[in-house]
Amino acid sequence: MIEISTNRLYVHNLSWRVSWQDLKDHFRQAGDAPMEPLVTAHSKVTGKGEPLAFAYNYEKARVFQTLLGHADESVRGAGALIRRGLIWTVGRDNITFDPPTDTLENLVFRSGSQWSPAESEKRASGKSGQSKKQAKATKPAKPLPKEKTVEGRFGKALNAAATSLRVAPKAIYSQRPFTVECWARLADKSSYNILVANESKASATHWEIFSMPKSGAFTAYLPGFTPDHIRAKTDICDDQWHALAMTVTDKEAALFVDGKQVAKAAIKFNQGRSLPGTLAIGSLNDGRIRCQGFIDEMRISSGVRKIDAAPKTAFESDAQTVGHWRFDQLSAKVEFKDHSKTGAKAVFAAAAKPAKASTPPKKDESWKVAGTGDADDPTRQTDADWHDDRWQKMDTGPFLGGAINTGRGKAAKGIAVKLAGGKAGVVFDTETLRYTAGWTGGFLKMESRRFGLAIPPSPDGDIQFSTDKMPGWAKNGSFDDPRPNKLGSLPKDWAHFKGLYRHGEQVVFKYTVGNTSVLEAPALKDVGEIPTFRRVLVVEPSSHPLKTLVCSVPKGFKATDLKPAGNDKRMDIIVFSNGNVQSDGTKVFSCGITGPEEVRLELTPSGQVVALVSPSRASQRVQIDVKYPHSKEAALTAGKVNRKSPVRPDLFTQGGPSLWPEVLTAKGARGRALNGFATDTIKVPFKNPWNALMF
Repeated sequence: MIEISTNRLYVHNLSWRVSWQDLKDHFRQAGDAPMEPLVTAHSKVTGKGEPLAFAYNYEKARVFQTLLGHADESVRGAGALIRRGLIWTVGRDNITFDPPTDTLENLVFRSGSQWSPAESEKRASGKSGQSKKQAKATKPAKPLPKEKTVEGRFGKALNAAATSLRVAPKAIYSQRPFTVECWARLADKSSYNILVANESKASATHWEIFSMPKSGAFTAYLPGFTPDHIRAKTDICDDQWHALAMTVTDKEAALFVDGKQVAKAAIKFNQGRSLPGTLAIGSLNDGRIRCQGFIDEMRISSGVRKIDAAPKTAFESDAQTVGHWRFDQLSAKVEFKDHSKTGAKAVFAAAAKPAKASTPPKKDESWKVAGTGDADDPTRQTDADWHDDRWQKMDTGPFLGGAINTGRGKAAKGIAVKLAGGKAGVVFDTETLRYTAGWTGGFLKMESRRFGLAIPPSPDGDIQFSTDKMPGWAKNGSFDDPRPNKLGSLPKDWAHFKGLYRHGEQVVFKYTVGNTSVLEAPALKDVGEIPTFRRVLVVEPSSHPLKTLVCSVPKGFKATDLKPAGNDKRMDIIVFSNGNVQSDGTKVFSCGITGPEEVRLELTPSGQVVALVSPSRASQRVQIDVKYPHSKEAALTAGKVNRKSPVRPDLFTQGGPSLWPEVLTAKGARGRALNGFATDTIKVPFKNPWNALMF
C-alpha cells in the first residue's frame, strides 16, 4: 500500500519479491518539482511512461539528472544526451552536432569500483568492437574453423571461437595459493582473448588470464587485489602454440610463457567478498568477451607448481590437481570430462545451466535486491559487492560539504569543518545556520558502500554537543520553525547563508540575520587544558537584539546556580551537571559568552541554550564557548577568556597560504581528425598526492 502526503511517500506491507526497480517507479510519484522529462520508459508497475532523464531549475541553479549511467554501456549509449545536459547546466549554447559514432566506440566513459580503467576499456571493446580502420589493421591472418574442436598441441584442442565452456562453481579454484596452466594458439590481436576466468568480476576472488588487444601481451586480472593487473610484454598472439601459466599466493602473482617467468608482482588482498560463480574457459563467465583462438590442456592446481620449462607431454593429474580438462573426447555431445579428483565437467556455454545467485549475508538483508539474471547480474548485487574506501583516504582539506549524519539527524546541506588539525570537528547547517554537532577524536567517517555516495559521512569521534532541528537564529525573539515539514532553507528575510572563506586551515562563514551581516569562525581551543568549542562572531551594527542557538542540554543534565564572581554584564556562564556538583564523578559542562556590550545566556523551556547579543551601533566581536570540564572550578572559566583572541574572522576573508603546493601534470595526446572531428585525450590522474577521486 502506498500513501502520498506532501513531498513524502510511505510504503507499507512490502513484499521481498518487490524489486528496487519497482520501488523507483513508485517513488517518482512523490513531489511536485517542476521538472521537464527528457526520456521516459514504460513501467510495468505504474502502466505509464516514467522519466529516466529530466531537467529543472532550482533557485539560481540548473539541474540535469539521468538514471542512465549504472554501467559503461548505458553511459556510452546516452552519450549525446549527457553531453547536451552538461552544456545546458553550465548555461552554454547547446551543441548542434555530435561526434561521428566510430570516433567514440573505444572511448571509456566510466570505470567503477568493480572495473579499473583498463578493465572498463576491455568491456567496451567486447561490447562495441573497434573502429573499422583498427579492425582492418588487426584482422586475423586466416579465418578460424567452425568446428568446436581442432587439432591441438596434444590431441584435440577447444576452438574457443566456436564455443566457450562453463564449469560449476567451486571455491577451491580461487583458494590461494594456486596455479593455472594451459596451452593456447592465438593469432587475432583485434580484441581481448580470454583464456580462462573464474567467477564474475563482482567477486573479490575473480581471476582471469588473457591477451591484450594490439600488442597480444599475456596479462592477468585480479580485481580483489592491489595491483589488479599483472602485465607481461610477451606477445602470445603469433599463431604458435604457447605453454601459459599463472601462480598466485597471498603476497605474489607471476606469469609464465613456455616455462619462463615473464612477469611478477607483489600483491595485497583488499578484503572484498567472494561471490560464487562459474569457471569459464574461452570467455568471461557472462560470455561478453570471448577468445578467438585454440585452447588445449587446461589444468588448475592447489599450491604453487614449479614451472621452469615448457611441458613436453600432456599434463597429468596428481594430488595437487583440482581441475583438469582435455578436449580430446566429447561426452553427451556437449561436455568434456574433468580428469582431476574434483570431477567437474566442462559444458558448452549454450548448454550450461545458469548459476544460482549467491545469497547475501544476513548483515546485508536491508539492502537486498531481486534481480532476474545469472549470479553476476548487477541487479543481484548488494552493497557488499560495492565497497570502496577511497573517500576515507582522500585529503578533503579543512572542510567538506554535503549531507552529513550527526546522530541527532542529518544536515542535508551541511559543512563539516576540521578543527585542531583533524582531532575534532563541527557541522554547520547552511539551511538553518546552526551547528548540528561538535565532536572530538577525529574528523569524518566515510561510508565505503556505493563509492561512499549512498550513505552520508558521520563524525569520527565522541559527540560533545548537539542541537535540535530548528532555526539557528531567532526572528523577533522566536525560534519557531516556519518551514513546511522543517525542510529547506529559512526565508531570506529571516536568515540567509552567503558562503564561506578559507584562509589556510581557518574557515569563516558569512551569512545574514535579517538585515545584519555576520562573520563566524569555528575553532577548538584548550582553555586550562580543557577542549573548548568556540564560536567567534563579528556582528555588524544592529538596531535590535539577536538570539542564536548554542546547544541542546543533554538528557539528565540540569542547570546549577554556579556563577563566576563579579557582575560583568559583558560575560555570562551557565554550568550544567548530571548530579550533585560537589560530588566526585559528577559530570559538568558549561556554556559561556563574552562581548563588548551586554550579553547573556538563556535556557528555553524545551532545553535549548541560546545566546543574546545586545543592539549596537558598531560592529561587535562576540565569543561563545562550550566545554566539558571535569570540575566546577574549570567550568567557571568558560567565559573568562582573553578579549584579544587571536581568532579574528574579519582578518581571514582574504586569500591565504596555499594548502596544496604540489603541481599535478597530466599528459595529453592529440587525436586524428575524422570527418572534421578530432578527439584529443588527457590521461586522468587517478593516482595523485591527495588521493583525490577521479572515479
